[in-house]
Amino acid sequence: MSKNQAPWGVLVWAGRWSYSLYLIHPLVISLCFKFNFLTEGSRLDSAAMMMLILIASYLCYLAIERPSHNLARKIPLFYSGDPKQATPYIESVERATLKLSRPVKETSA
Repeated sequence: MSKNQAPWGVLVWAGRWSYSLYLIHPLVISLCFKFNFLTEGSRLDSAAMMMLILIASYLCYLAIERPSHNLARKIPLFYSGDPKQATPYIESVERATLKLSRPVKETSA
């Protein structure tokens, strides 16, 4: 894949909910073993458990992760748009950042 090509759509889509997959898979696996569900060790059971993990992860993403991301975008602390439309708090933080990022004059000895 060259630098100018967009990544595959499926990978981008799956990447959005990969954190939910990371968080949910141990829970699903432990619940399956606790209730002796899909634990025969066959390939079919392994594939079914994988599908169950993927479904549970995606549902967690839809129910928890995506709404929390949308909420975070509305909080001024996480504002990433035009600075002119930002709240006074964000503007004061940006001014302080600009003051800190100014180059320091070097003194000659």
